[in-house]
Amino acid sequence: MDLRQSIRLFTAQYKTTGWLLLLMGSGLLLQGILWVAFTLAGKQGMFMTLMQWLTLPPRIQDLIFRPWVLVTYPFFPNTSNVIGLLMDALILWSFGRIHQQLLGDQRSWRLSLLSVPLVGLLTVLIATPMGFPDTWPAYTSGMSALIITLVISSVTLVPDYPVQLLLLGQVRIIWIGLVLLLLELLNYGFTPMGISVSLGALVGFLHIYLLKSGTDITELIWAWIERDEKEERQPRMKVKRGEAGSPSATRAPRQGSGERPSVTQDIVDTILDKISAKGYESLSREEKEILYKASKQKEDEKPD
Repeated sequence: MDLRQSIRLFTAQYKTTGWLLLLMGSGLLLQGILWVAFTLAGKQGMFMTLMQWLTLPPRIQDLIFRPWVLVTYPFFPNTSNVIGLLMDALILWSFGRIHQQLLGDQRSWRLSLLSVPLVGLLTVLIATPMGFPDTWPAYTSGMSALIITLVISSVTLVPDYPVQLLLLGQVRIIWIGLVLLLLELLNYGFTPMGISVSLGALVGFLHIYLLKSGTDITELIWAWIERDEKEERQPRMKVKRGEAGSPSATRAPRQGSGERPSVTQDIVDTILDKISAKGYESLSREEKEILYKASKQKEDEKPD
């Protein structure tokens, strides 16, 4: 079995957690290779400069000219704390899988994708007026904020969820999550990393708070993105001419006289029954689109 197939099987089995661990390991490997290369060339200063271009700066002025760091900063951590890196990997492995079991892989993946740039942007906006020094260790890097997002999201959803710990036995997840959050805040203190960890905890809490209120913010944002992509891919309307020479445009089928096609209530009820029995994640993309169209149809039918 070659390396590519092994990676494919690993990510297929562990899904979001597997991908995050793979990206974390790849970033560490690339960082190590670059460090060795620049050290052998006697240009360690260039290595530090390169890391500043891959991690999150504490100033909005720098972020404007390197917006890609909103995506790259979690995967290039400061390697001076090896024990901290190992702990992050262990926590991500454990809580990432718990989060997937509780909320499904799709929600875990979407929350990870959306929280990384959001936390990064808010961190810079908060850190800029505080005037942190422009040295690489002060820059925000590593996956601590994302890990805390998944931890607090899980804790907020099911605080009494039992976790079996070595030597301690069965412990409620809320105590584990609070201890991890406290340790991260004590470790980073009042720094950009400390700010990002606090924001990650806030995002995780708000995600579940809104979800319990009936609003999945990640689903709303994803539906908006997919809708825009679908509109961009939709081909333009073609105009054809009939045998008599009169132009006729291809049109969507109509129901009745002058009415646009509607989603019947029977179809909506069937989909809702499926959600009740198997959960929202069991729906296909077509079924999700039907629900979205039905909600838009109801909004259009409301009197102004």
